[in-house]
Amino acid sequence: THEVLVLNGFYHSYIKHGELPQGVILCGLNEASVRYPDLFSKHYGQYAETSTDGLVALNTLLAQDGIFIYVPDNTRVEKPIQIINLCYSQKNLRITNRNLIIAGDNASLKLVACDHTLSNQSFLNNSLTEIHTGRNTQVSCDWLQNENNLSAHISHMFINQLSDSKFSSTIVSLKGGLIRNNFYAVQKGSNAETNLN
Repeated sequence: THEVLVLNGFYHSYIKHGELPQGVILCGLNEASVRYPDLFSKHYGQYAETSTDGLVALNTLLAQDGIFIYVPDNTRVEKPIQIINLCYSQKNLRITNRNLIIAGDNASLKLVACDHTLSNQSFLNNSLTEIHTGRNTQVSCDWLQNENNLSAHISHMFINQLSDSKFSSTIVSLKGGLIRNNFYAVQKGSNAETNLN
């Protein structure tokens, strides 16, 4: 996999294992808002509906960083991109992170994400991911949650699908004090397929 490390909700580093296809952007959300403002503003906050849940509105208000991934039209990312979310602190911590993933038309992307706590503190994590899949595009996002029993993790995933796109996601929750996973999938075209496990 291509590995991306997120520490306490902030983009930390990208560990390359081969080159990403030309035109693919992988960086922190803050960096993307500065370096790619047109692309960022076109999609950021367009799919997460703040009126559905107060925690979604709170994330929109307080999110400081996260992951930004852009796959241009007609581009296939062969190796999965692995997002490693680590929580580490010597005191109790609230984490609010946000991810934005954009896959253009006729594109393909596989994501694998894992959440881990590295210290025995109380973590409250309010995370939100917006995913846009273009026409005839395939995106999969598999998530493994393995956090300590003092942690509370509320995640929101908003998926925006155009026609003939396919999105699949599997979340496996192994450990954690309180876990809530919310999915909101909108199919904005014919023959779109969504699989949530």
